Amino acid sequence: MRAATPSAAAEIVVGVKDELSARIEALRRRADGALNIRLARVRARVNALTQHRVFEAERGRIRNHAQRVDDLARRTRTGLLRRVERARERYRRAGERLEAFRWDRQIAQRRMRVAAQEARLAAWRRAAFARLAGKLDSLSPLAVLGRGYALVFDGSGRLVRDAGDVAVGEALRIRVQAGALAARVTGKEGA
Repeated sequence: MRAATPSAAAEIVVGVKDELSARIEALRRRADGALNIRLARVRARVNALTQHRVFEAERGRIRNHAQRVDDLARRTRTGLLRRVERARERYRRAGERLEAFRWDRQIAQRRMRVAAQEARLAAWRRAAFARLAGKLDSLSPLAVLGRGYALVFDGSGRLVRDAGDVAVGEALRIRVQAGALAARVTGKEGA
């Protein structure tokens, strides 16, 4: 294209530049819109899955099991303390009666019994806590990450549940099964 003067050439170039800028902006808006629609669909599906009643039912079952373990541990601890106190009292009385007749051997035997009871209690508690930990692990959000989901945290470390909770330009941390990603909000939908 030819122009009669340098000023006319500059006007032509500026017009073409403005036209290209407008086209680029329109394409960017279309891409953002398509991405936001896709994100909304994914977000709706994730929300529907996390609101499923099976998660709440399992959380309730875990709370009930945890309460039962706590109650059993408390009752076991109280019972064991009572048994230990009774055993100590028996040791004292036996020691007074049999002081002249091998009292050291009897005390050693009773101490071994108390130690065996304490070891059984410790083993029972470890097993109970291991079972509870296994159930908790099965419902852990980290186990859900293993199935391809992700957790998104804002700059303060709070879990992002709604697009309205973050601002455009805000830094995010995305937790996936094998690590974390750093991201920045470039646009929002539904906020």
